[in-house]
Amino acid sequence: RDRTSVGGSDVHCMKTLTLITPLHHPVVGIYLRIVVNKDPTLTLLDSFFNFIRTTARRTAATTIMAEAIRCCLVVQCVIIVSSMSSLVDATPEGSTVAAMSNIQWTDPVWADDGTGQMPLGNGDVTASAWVSSDTGDLRILIGKSDIFDENSQPVKAGVIRVSFSPPLWSGSDTPSDPNALKKYKAYPGLIGNQKEQFSPPADFKCTSAASCPEESAELCDRTAGCAGFSLNSQVSSWTLKPELFRVSPPDTTHPGPGWTHYGRIAPPSNTSSAFAQELDLPTATMRIKTKNVTVTVYVDANEATVRVTATLAPTASISSFSASVAVEPYRIHQPTNLGRGFCHPRYDQPDVVVPASGAGAGLDNAVVWYHWNHVNATYFNDTMANQGLAPEEYPDLEDMFYQRAFGGAILADGLTPDPSAPAHTVIRGDALTTLSARVVLNVQPRVSDPSEWLTALQSSVAHSASEPAARLAHEATWTKVWDRSFINITSVVPSEPLDARQVNDHCHWDRYLTLVQARNAFAPIKFNGQAFTSNNTGKGWDYRDWGADYWWQNTRQPYYNSLATGDVDVLRSMLDFYLRMLPYVQARTKVQFRNTSIVLTAGALYEETCTQFGLYNEGDWGCNSPVPRVNGASSNTYIRFHWTGALELSLLILDDYTMTGNEDALKKYLAIATNVVEGYRQRFPNKTPEGKIDMFPAQALETWQCPDPTSRTNCATNPSTDIAGLQAVLTRLIALPSDFVTPAQVSTWKAHLAALPAIPTGGIPERILPASQHSPGPHNSENTELYPVHPFRIYSQGKPNLALAQTTYQHRPHPCNDGWCQDVIDAAMLNLTNDATSMVTQRAAAAPASGYRFPGFAAHYQDYEPSLDHFAFMRTAVNYMLLTPLDNDQQGVLLFPTWPTDTWNVAFKLWAPLNTTIEASCTNGTLDYLIVTPPERKADVTVLNCKQ
Repeated sequence: RDRTSVGGSDVHCMKTLTLITPLHHPVVGIYLRIVVNKDPTLTLLDSFFNFIRTTARRTAATTIMAEAIRCCLVVQCVIIVSSMSSLVDATPEGSTVAAMSNIQWTDPVWADDGTGQMPLGNGDVTASAWVSSDTGDLRILIGKSDIFDENSQPVKAGVIRVSFSPPLWSGSDTPSDPNALKKYKAYPGLIGNQKEQFSPPADFKCTSAASCPEESAELCDRTAGCAGFSLNSQVSSWTLKPELFRVSPPDTTHPGPGWTHYGRIAPPSNTSSAFAQELDLPTATMRIKTKNVTVTVYVDANEATVRVTATLAPTASISSFSASVAVEPYRIHQPTNLGRGFCHPRYDQPDVVVPASGAGAGLDNAVVWYHWNHVNATYFNDTMANQGLAPEEYPDLEDMFYQRAFGGAILADGLTPDPSAPAHTVIRGDALTTLSARVVLNVQPRVSDPSEWLTALQSSVAHSASEPAARLAHEATWTKVWDRSFINITSVVPSEPLDARQVNDHCHWDRYLTLVQARNAFAPIKFNGQAFTSNNTGKGWDYRDWGADYWWQNTRQPYYNSLATGDVDVLRSMLDFYLRMLPYVQARTKVQFRNTSIVLTAGALYEETCTQFGLYNEGDWGCNSPVPRVNGASSNTYIRFHWTGALELSLLILDDYTMTGNEDALKKYLAIATNVVEGYRQRFPNKTPEGKIDMFPAQALETWQCPDPTSRTNCATNPSTDIAGLQAVLTRLIALPSDFVTPAQVSTWKAHLAALPAIPTGGIPERILPASQHSPGPHNSENTELYPVHPFRIYSQGKPNLALAQTTYQHRPHPCNDGWCQDVIDAAMLNLTNDATSMVTQRAAAAPASGYRFPGFAAHYQDYEPSLDHFAFMRTAVNYMLLTPLDNDQQGVLLFPTWPTDTWNVAFKLWAPLNTTIEASCTNGTLDYLIVTPPERKADVTVLNCKQ
C-alpha cells in the first residue's frame, strides 16, 4: 500500500527502515504482541490505522509515532505522518489496557468437561462457555450468585447446548504445517523449565511415537503462549503427550534423561485456521469465528441474561444455517456429594422442565425449567438446633433458602419447540442467516408455589432488552467499569519482556475474574472453584472440595484489591453478604457462651468458617454434641476461637469510608464493626494486675490453636493477630465523625483500646511473636506474627518500627509463595523490593489450574481448582508496590515505594484515600507524568524510587 489516510493525514509506506526511539506508554503492549507475532502482511497496518482512528483522542501523538515505527519494523516499511495536530496527550483508558491480555485460541481441542471454558459474567450471573471438539456444539454452564439448593449448597442454574449445522468445529478445521518441526531446535537429554510448564489439551494424544515430534510442534504452534515442548522417548500411553512450555530454552541445570526438549527458533507459519476464538476482556465477551458463522456469547451487564448471537461470515460457503438451543437437566434424586461435615443424610433433588402448554404469556416458544427447594430442606433447622438456637427463641431467623426457586427461559427469534426432543427441552430453526438467542434467569427467594416463580420469570422476559440495544448498553457499562483503573507493566529491557508480560496479564485476568463474579453478587466468590467449576472429577458440575462454607482467609483477597482499583461495588456486595448474616451471628455468639463462666450479652464473633447464615458447619461444631460447651469451644480446633476475620471485615468497612467518604455505606455496614469489637470486649473481660486485658483462651489463626481451653500451655494467650486487629479497628472507630457514633461508644472504645496488651515481641533478634504464650505446634503454616503488617497495617513503610517488622519477616517460620500465603504482600509493604519483585514474578509464572485451559485460573494449592487466591494475593502485592497508604491524619500515600524501577516500567491509575485518583507513569526510573485528582491532594503524595 503506497498511501492511505488517517484522520486527514497522509501516511506513506516505503521499503526502507527508519528508527525513532519509542516512548513508553500503556498501549505499547498491544504492539509488542504484534511484533512477537511477526505478521508479514500489511493487514497489520490496517489494524494500526484503525487503532489511530478509534483512540487518537486519548493517545499521545509521540506514542502513536513510536508504535507506527514498531509496526514498520515488522513489515519493513516506514510511516510518515504529515500532520498530528488533532491528537492530544492524555493517559489511556482502562479498557484499552485490559485488551492487551485478551485470550485467543485457534481450536477448541480440549476435554468436553468444562475445563476448556472461557469464563464470562456480569458480576452476578456467570457462564462457562466452550466449543465441544467432539460435536462442534457451543456449551454454556450457567450460574448465578444467589442460586443455592435445599442443602444450602451453591449450584448452577443449568447447562445449555447451542448446536449449529454445519457445526462450529470439526477435526478437519485444524490446518497442517508439514514444516512445523523445522522451526524448533532439539535438545536431547534436557527438559523444559518446569516453572514455565503448562498442560496440553486433555484430549490431545499423538498418533504414534514416531509422529509425536511433528504433531507436538503443530500443537505448540497453534497454542497461545507456547514457545517449546518436551517429549519422553520411552513409549507408553502417557509419553504420547508433550509437556508445553512458555519459554524456548531448556532447563540446563536439571538434565532430563530420556527427554528431548524442542525450543522454538522461528515463528509459527502463517497458516490460517478455519476457527478462531477470543475472550475480549474489555467487554466480557467470547467471540467465535468459523468459515461459515461468527458467534458472540456474553452475559448481559445490565440484566440476568446470557446472550448468544450468530451471523453468516463474509467467507461463508453456505447461504443459511440451522441452529438449536437446549437445556440439559443434570440434577437427579440421589444422595448428595456436595458439601462437607453433614450430620444427617442429604439428597439432591431434580429440576422440572415446564411443558410447552404451561409456560404462559410470552413463553410460547421458550424452553422453561426451574428448581424449587421444598423437599428434604432441613439443613438449616438441623444446624440451628445442633448449636442451641431454638426457633421459638429466634423466630426472625429464617432459612434463607427454603422454598427458593430458580431457573430460566431459553428464547430465540425464529426458533420453535422441537417436537422430536424429550420433555420440551429444545427449540430449533432452519434456513437462518442470523441467530439471537437469550437465556433469561430468575431467582425468587421464597415462593409457596412454583407458579409464583413462573409469574416473576414472565416479567423478567417482558423487561429483557433486545439486540442490538442490549449489546450497546452492555459494552457501555463495561467501558465505565474498566476505566475506573488500570495497571500496565512492561520490561525496562525490551529483549526480556516475559516476566513483565506475565505479571501484567495476571493483573488483568485476576481483576477480570473478580469483576465478572462479584460486581453485584449475592454471595462472595467461592475460593474453591469460583463460579467456574467443571465436571473434570466426574462428580458433577457443582462439585468442589471443601464444600459450600466460607473460609474468610481464603475468600478475602479479591476484596482487598477492590478499593485500590475503584471497584467499590465488588467490596460492598461482599459486605452485604456478611451484613445479612449479622443477626444470625449475634444469636449464635450469645448462645455459644450462654452457659460459660463468661456470658456474652451482645456482640458478633464471626467465625473463620461459616455457613451462608453465619453458623458453624454442622461437623465443625460437632454432630449430636452437647450444648453448652466448655468455654464455648467448637469441636474443630482449627477454627475454635478463630475470629480474626471479623476484625479484617470491620477494617474493610472503615477503609471503604476512608477511601470513598460514602456516608450511606458507613451507616449501612457500621453495625458489623461495632458488634465485632463488642463481642471481643465481652469475651475477654479479665485484666492483669497492670490493668491490661488478658486474652485467654484464644488462638492465632489456624496455626496456634487451643486444644485445651483450660490450659495456658495448650492454648494461646494474647495473640498478636487479634491485638493488632483491635488496635487498627478501635483507632479508626474512635476517629469517626460524631454523626455516626455516640459519646458513650467512643468512651467505651477508648477504654478498650487503652486496656489492650502490647503486641508481643521477643527473641534474638527481637521480633513480633505469634502470642505471648501458645500451644505446641504449629498446626498450619500461616505466619501469624506478620498479621500486624497485612492485613492490619500497624507496621509498613513510612510507619514506626519498620525494622522490627522487617526482622520478623526475615525470621518468619513458614516462608511460602503460593495460594493464600501472604509473604508477597508483606514484602511489598515492608520496603523489601527484591523479595516482592521475585515473588510476584514467581506467582505470575505459575502454571494454570491442572487440566484447565484459561491461563488466569490458578492451581489447587490450599483450595480447589480453579482457585483465585494465588493471583489475587499477587495483585494485592503489586498494588502496594505502587501505592501504599500511610494511614496518617492527612491520609497520605507513598508512590512506587517498592517498585523495581530498574526492572519494570509501569503506567497506572489507582485509587487512594479521600476519593483520590492517582495516575502515573515511570519509565527507566524516571517519572513521565503524575496526575492527582483532586489536585490539592498532590501535596499528600510522596514519590519514591522514581526520579522526578
